[in-house]
Amino acid sequence: MDRGIDVVVIGDVNVDLIFLIDRFPSRGGNCIARRVEKSFGGVGGNRAAALASLGLNVALIGAVGEDRFGKEALEELKRYGVNIDHVKILKDQLTGIMIVAVDLEGERTIIGSRESNSKLRISDEDLKLVEGVRHLHVAGYQMFNESPEDILGIIRHAHKLGISTSMDIEGIADLDLETLESLKGILTYVIGNEDEAKGLLKAEAFGKELAERLLKEFKADAVAVKLGEKGCAVADRHHSYMVPGFKVEVVDTTGAGDAFDAGFIYGTLKGLSLIETARLANAMGAFKCTKLGAKHYPTLAELKRSFPDIKI
Repeated sequence: MDRGIDVVVIGDVNVDLIFLIDRFPSRGGNCIARRVEKSFGGVGGNRAAALASLGLNVALIGAVGEDRFGKEALEELKRYGVNIDHVKILKDQLTGIMIVAVDLEGERTIIGSRESNSKLRISDEDLKLVEGVRHLHVAGYQMFNESPEDILGIIRHAHKLGISTSMDIEGIADLDLETLESLKGILTYVIGNEDEAKGLLKAEAFGKELAERLLKEFKADAVAVKLGEKGCAVADRHHSYMVPGFKVEVVDTTGAGDAFDAGFIYGTLKGLSLIETARLANAMGAFKCTKLGAKHYPTLAELKRSFPDIKI
């Protein structure tokens, strides 16, 4: 059993090829990017790196290919201080790759393939890893792996041990009903953006009502609905709130949702109130938007300097 780990994250590790463009071409057309950057992202790698930047001891469970991109992605995660001992290197597989187009307003559009990420299998060593940690976070995309029962198994394992669990519900509205039902009651915290929450609930609820309905649907302790520049809506079993975002000069929104997730997890582990946790999460997302690339994450000191009113 690994000792000293605060959070285990299960999620994708990707290479991001970022193209800064002035406009999107018409179908069949083309455009020339003003600038091109290569960085390493994936919701698992991003959230693990953001949590490590905040000072937590973080281990990542994921998969990369036996290629140059995979090697470089793991080296970057190590520089952030993420424990990568449980990231599988899969022979004859490619590391996940994402093409990210960023427009003049900083909004990103992504086309990509998960590749080796979808082939992740949970090992006995992974199950042992979570036994000594404080929190397990799972990216919703993991439910579309070739072996989703592995992911359900490790969440149930943590839940039975009394370890808090969370999931960002990205994409899971497309799961079959039986698999979706199996997630209810085993997640302590549920996080998602407005469109994902509406799609999952098949409802046109807004703000606090949307958060309240998501809480009830998953039988969770607390939920957060990400609303972009407007902030977020949060709810627990006693209260619900609209928590406004922070105004910043937006350069690139890639990875902002992952930064938010990390801030929310950090706040809950530190025992902050629901509102202060939401404010911290909003600040993390806003900070990330001020620079290009997914992994622009602050230390606690940097976050406090940028947003002096938050509690950490």
